[in-house]
Amino acid sequence: MTTTVLLVRHGQTESNTTGFYMGRSDEDLTKVGYKQAQHLSSRLARLPIASVYTSPLRRAYATAAILAEPHELEPRVLDNLIEIDLGDWQGLHMDEISRRWPELWQQWRIDPSGVVIPNGESLPEVSERAIPAFHRIVETNQG
Repeated sequence: MTTTVLLVRHGQTESNTTGFYMGRSDEDLTKVGYKQAQHLSSRLARLPIASVYTSPLRRAYATAAILAEPHELEPRVLDNLIEIDLGDWQGLHMDEISRRWPELWQQWRIDPSGVVIPNGESLPEVSERAIPAFHRIVETNQG
């Protein structure tokens, strides 16, 4: 029995276009982001989508709700799908991060897997919570 999982990133946000690291901030989609979600929703409307999962962040939930609408589904919120905790980098522009933490920034750009963001999460920590959530989604939706 085959289970297909589609991974979708949320639509555009203001920070996506300005270079700010927003992490867990609860920003909404831009007008372009809403159009992106609507366009993808139209493309996926004919697929047999049985469930939609999302992080609790507004930008992710808004995207998921638009994708779920043609299938008459309500997005299911899973807290473990939330964005990485950016700690001290939260809300800062990438230029400021690179000035204040030059070595960490360089490592983040080359190989982020070994970086622990000050007062935040590492990518292995994100994986420790997100991968079990992903497995739960797959197990719950066999076939």
